[in-house]
Amino acid sequence: MRMSAILTVAAILCAPLHADTVTDIAGLRLWLDAGDLNTIWSDTGGTSHPGDGGAVARWDDKSGLGFNVTQSNSGNQPTYQSAALNGQSTLYFDNDNLGRANDIGITGNADRTVITVWTGATNNGMNYQHSFHMGNSATDEAYGHSVYRGSNGLIGNHYWSSGFDTTAAGSSAPTMAVSMWDGDGGSGANGLDSWWVGGSDVGTYERAALSTASNSLLIGSRLAPQTEGIRGSVAEVIVYDRLLTPTEHNEIGWYLSQKWGLATTYVSPIVPGATLTWDGSVNNWGTLDPNSHWTGGSPTQIPQISGNVADDAIVNAGAMTVAANRGANTLTVNGGSVTVGAGNTLQLVRDLNVSTGAAFTLGAGSRLEFQGGSAVGIAATGDTTFKNNGTFSASHLVLAPGATFTKEGVGKVSFDQSAGSNVIGATNTVRVTQGELWMQAASNPIGGAGLDLNGGTFTVQGAIASVGDALGHHGFHVNSDSVALNLNNNGGVVNGNPPSPKTYANYYGSAVLTSGPDGNGLEFDDDSEFIATGAIGQVDNYSNLWLGKLHVDAGQAGNWTFRHTRSDDIAGIWIDLDRDGVFELTGSFGDTGGGNNQKGELISYEDDNDWKTVSLAAGDYLFAVTHREGGGGSNIEVQFQSPAMSSGAIVNPGSASQAGLWSFEQIGAIAMGDTDVTVHAGSTLNMLTDQTASLGALSFATNSALTTRGAVAGIFFTGTTFSAGGGRFTTLCDTNPGVISDGGNGVTIAKNGSGRLIVDQAASISNAASFFDVQEGTLVLVGPNPIGSTVVRTSGGTLALTAGAAASEPFDLPVQVAADSNLTAGQHAGGQAGPKTVVLGSGANGISLTGGWLRVSTTDSYALTIAGSISGSGGIQFLDGSNVTISTAGNFPARVGVQTTANVTGLLTNLQATGGYYLDPTSANPTFTFNQALGSNGADSGAELHIGNDDTVEGLVVLGGANTYSGKTRIARGALQATEGVNLPTGSRIEFDSNNRDQAAVLLTNGTFTRNIGTGAGEVSWSNSGGFAARGGDLAVTLEGGAQLS
Repeated sequence: MRMSAILTVAAILCAPLHADTVTDIAGLRLWLDAGDLNTIWSDTGGTSHPGDGGAVARWDDKSGLGFNVTQSNSGNQPTYQSAALNGQSTLYFDNDNLGRANDIGITGNADRTVITVWTGATNNGMNYQHSFHMGNSATDEAYGHSVYRGSNGLIGNHYWSSGFDTTAAGSSAPTMAVSMWDGDGGSGANGLDSWWVGGSDVGTYERAALSTASNSLLIGSRLAPQTEGIRGSVAEVIVYDRLLTPTEHNEIGWYLSQKWGLATTYVSPIVPGATLTWDGSVNNWGTLDPNSHWTGGSPTQIPQISGNVADDAIVNAGAMTVAANRGANTLTVNGGSVTVGAGNTLQLVRDLNVSTGAAFTLGAGSRLEFQGGSAVGIAATGDTTFKNNGTFSASHLVLAPGATFTKEGVGKVSFDQSAGSNVIGATNTVRVTQGELWMQAASNPIGGAGLDLNGGTFTVQGAIASVGDALGHHGFHVNSDSVALNLNNNGGVVNGNPPSPKTYANYYGSAVLTSGPDGNGLEFDDDSEFIATGAIGQVDNYSNLWLGKLHVDAGQAGNWTFRHTRSDDIAGIWIDLDRDGVFELTGSFGDTGGGNNQKGELISYEDDNDWKTVSLAAGDYLFAVTHREGGGGSNIEVQFQSPAMSSGAIVNPGSASQAGLWSFEQIGAIAMGDTDVTVHAGSTLNMLTDQTASLGALSFATNSALTTRGAVAGIFFTGTTFSAGGGRFTTLCDTNPGVISDGGNGVTIAKNGSGRLIVDQAASISNAASFFDVQEGTLVLVGPNPIGSTVVRTSGGTLALTAGAAASEPFDLPVQVAADSNLTAGQHAGGQAGPKTVVLGSGANGISLTGGWLRVSTTDSYALTIAGSISGSGGIQFLDGSNVTISTAGNFPARVGVQTTANVTGLLTNLQATGGYYLDPTSANPTFTFNQALGSNGADSGAELHIGNDDTVEGLVVLGGANTYSGKTRIARGALQATEGVNLPTGSRIEFDSNNRDQAAVLLTNGTFTRNIGTGAGEVSWSNSGGFAARGGDLAVTLEGGAQLS
C-alpha cells in the first residue's frame, strides 16, 4: 500500500527547525549530514576535519548505528565545500565515492524510504549519475537514486537489467528526492516504487520484487571502483527501513527544505488559530495592553505564533504599525495601511495579501518573512528585507532615496509595473541573495540603482509586443518526449509562465513561421528544411516547438478541428482551452489514442490523421505544436478547419486566407546601461528578451560566479573588473563583458556554460599571472587581439579567433591545453567575413599541450597560421576542412592527428610527433590517402602510427609515402592499405585493436606477409579484434613461420 501523499503548498521559512525530526521518526538506518562538520573527516581514522576544498575520507552516520562511509584512495575522495548551500557545507563528488562493504540492514525486498538532497548536478557524459546506491548491479539487486541521467538530466531509479524509472527532469538547482519501496504493494509478488521530487508526486512504478544484495552501500556513485558517479554536491542522505506516513513525510520534507533552502511543496506543521481583525484605529500592533486594537478575541489578544498554532490577521481600515517583532499565520490588508516599524520583523507563516487601495510600507531596517501572496505596491522608507519561500507578485516597488531592497528566501518576488511604476533611483541598491527577483522592463526597472548579486537570480523581462500572422518557431537539441514535449503546466520546452522556450536547457535557435519552407505553412519534409530555418542545427536528435496564439472572432466561434497528417518521429498539438495561459494535461502524457480522444488541453499526440474537435468561443488561445526527431526521416504537417472553412487547410500564418488567426509575442530589448552590477557569490542574471540586454559595469568579488542567460542577441556590459582570485562566467547566452580589467591582481577568468563569452574590446590586464580558463562553451576573441599576451588555458571548451578589419590578424598569446579542447578560426560574433588569415602565437608564445587533444579547425574561408611552438605530452588534431599552416620548425607534441581533408602546410617538415600520428577518416570523407613520409625527420623515427580511433568511422587510410618510423602501427577502426616494407616499415609492430566486433580493424595488402606474433618490433599482436584482407593482388599471410597457432 502506498503510504504518503503531500499537500502542494510551498515550504515555510518562519517556523522553528528541529534536527530531532530525523531521529523522532522510527526506523532510521542511515543519516549522513554534510552540514555537520563533526561528522566529516580528512582521514579514515577520524583524527582531523578538512578545510574548505579539502579531501574527505570519512563521513560519519548520525543514526547512532555506526554505518559510516569511507574512501581510502585519495584520488577518489570527494571535497568539502563550506557554506555551499544555504550557508551550510556540502560534499562535492566528481565520479568519486564514499562507501561501506556491507549493508545497513535493508536487503532483499524489504520496505525502505530513501531521501537525498543534492545540488549542482551537471552532465558529465555518463548515462547515470548516482547520489546513493545500495546493492549490486545484477537484475533487481540494486536500489538507488540517479540524480542526472545522460544529456537530458533525468531523475529516477535504475534497476539495472530491469530498466530505469524516469520521474522528473534533472536540474543543477538544489533538489530533494524521496523514494519509497513497498515490497508487497504491487500485484502478485510485485512491489511499488513511489517518487517525490521537491515534494511533488512524480510517479509510482510497479516492479518485480527486489533482491537487494548485501555487499555494498555507496554515496556518489555505484559500484567500486567509481562507476556512473554524480558530478555535483551531496548535502544529506537519510534512509529508513519502512514507508513513512504522510505526516512523517511532510515533516521531514519541510525540515530539510528549511535547512537547505529548497523550493519544495512541503507545508509547515503550523496550523491556523484565531482570526483577528484590526479595529480601524491609528495605533500600534505592539505589546499587550488593556486594548490590543484587535477584534475577534479577548480584549488583550493580538495575532501571534505560539507553538504550532498561528493566528490570521485582517486589516480593513485605519493605520496599523508593527511596533515590535510580530508574527501571524496570514496578513490580509483590505483597506487602510500597514507599516512595519523601523528595525522590526513581521513574520508570516503563509501569505501577505494587500488589496487595491490599501497600503503596505516597510520602515528603515525592517524585515518581512513570509510565504507569498500579492499586492499593488510596496513602499520602503529605508533599507528593508523581503524573505519568502513562495511566490509574491506586486505591481511596483517604491524606495526612499538611499534605501537598499534585499530579496532573501528561495521564493520568487515579481514587480510587473502593471498598475504603477517602480520608483527606484541611482542612490538605491537592489540586492538578491536567494530565490528570484523578477521585474518587467519597459525601461530600466530599477532606475539606475546598483544591482548587488549575492546568490539567487535577478530576472528582467523586456516589453512584450505581438507579431501578427506568424508563429514563433523554437528548436532544441534534445530527443526526449516525456521531458521536452510534455507541456503540462507549461513545462517541457514551453518552460514557464509566461513561456520562456529560449531559456530551456537544450535550446538551439529560433525562427518565425509565416509561409513555411515551401510556401505551405507548417509543413516540413526533411531535416534540411528544419535546419534551413536556423532553429535546428543537426540532422538527428532534435525537437521543435511552434508557439503562439490562435484568435477566434465571434463569427468563427464553434467547433474547430485539428490534426497532424505527418509526423516523423512524433508530433503533438496543445490548445489552452480555458485561456488561463497554461497548458493542462488530463491523465498520463502520451498517445491520445485515435478518433476524437483528447487528454485535456493535449488535443493530439502521436495520433496521425485523426481529426480532433474542440469547441472554441470567441477569444485568444495559447497554441502549440511539438515535434521530435530521433533518427532517419523527419517531417511534420499540421492542418485545421474552422467553422467558416469548407475543408481543412495546413496551418499557414502567411496565407491571406488565414489573416488575423495566428500571432506570437516577441520581447523587446532591455536597456539598463546605468545600472552597475556587483557579484559577491554564485548568482544568475536572467535577461528575457528576443533582442539585446545592456547593463553598466560588472564587478566580481573574489572567487564569485555569475550565470548569464536569456537574451537571444546577447548581454552586454560596459566593462568587467575582477578582484583578487578572479571569478567565473557561466554563459548560457552570448555575453560581452566589455573592457576586462584584472585591477592589477593575478586573476583566473573562468568560462563555463554552453554560450559564448565574446571579448571585442582591448582589455586592461596588467598582472602576468592573470589568465583565462575556458572549461565549457566558447571564448571568442575578436581582432585586433583584445587581450594581448594573456594566457588562455583550455580545459574542455573552445577558443575561437575571429578577425577584424585586417586581412591577416595576429593573436600573439600563449595557449595552454589542459584537457580535450577546441581551437577554431572563422567568422564569429563581431568578426568579419573571410577570406582572412589568423596568426596565433610567435617565437615567444606557443601552444603547450599538457593534457588531452586540441582539435583545430577553420571555417568561413579563414586560414590559421600557428607561428608559435607546439609541444607537450598531449595531442593536436587537425579536423576535416581545416586550412592550417605550421610556420616554424621544431614543434614536438606527443601526438598529431589528421582527418581526411585537413590541409596542413608544414605538417611533417615543421611538426613532428614524439609519440604517435593518428590518421582518422571521417563519415563525410571516409577514404584518406596520406602520401607524406613518416619517419623522415629524426623526431618522427620512433613515432607510432594509429589508424582510426575508438569512436571514428570505418574508413580507409591509404599510405603512399616511403615510411621509416619504428613505433607500432595500431589499427583501431576501419582499414589500413599499405605495402609491407614500403609504406609499412618491417620494424613496426602491427596491433589490431578494434573494441567492436561489428566494426573491423583490417590491414589491406598483397603479396607475402611474414611475421611472428608478439609485442616486439616487427611482430603482430591483437589487443582486440582485427585481421587481414587482400587488396591489389593475392595475399599470403604466414605467422610464426607457418607453425600451428593455438
